Amino acid sequence: MRFTEPRWKAYVVTSDEPVFSPAQCEEIIQIGKSLPQQDAVTGDKSTKDYKKRKTNIAWIPFNRMPAMYTTLEDWGKRVNNNHFGFDGIQIGEPAQFTQYSKRDHYDWHTDSSYNMENQPDVRKLTMVTMLSNPKDFKGGELQIMNE
Repeated sequence: MRFTEPRWKAYVVTSDEPVFSPAQCEEIIQIGKSLPQQDAVTGDKSTKDYKKRKTNIAWIPFNRMPAMYTTLEDWGKRVNNNHFGFDGIQIGEPAQFTQYSKRDHYDWHTDSSYNMENQPDVRKLTMVTMLSNPKDFKGGELQIMNE
């Protein structure tokens, strides 16, 4: 099967409009912290490369926060319709809740190939939502290489 680029071409879409209210962010943080934590891994799931990534993560079950998933799916569909044009967009995997302490990090990496034809069918969009107030910490900027 050959994939073609969507007619609206935008690799990075940002919003100044909040996805969640401060109270909703706090609720997500509290639930994320209450879930079983695990070491984050990259690439080969059998090895942990702490040079590349050192942090704890948890997976938020769909049935634990249905309203959060509804909001994320609505945003994803709106962004997709306005910028990408993929068919059948839906949330296909649980949200990853990630916490970083002062010594944690996630170095430069790519989530996928730059060639859209090599992408797996399952993940077409990645959404990142910051829950903490940027005034409450130093560092941790999400940097995205566009094109």
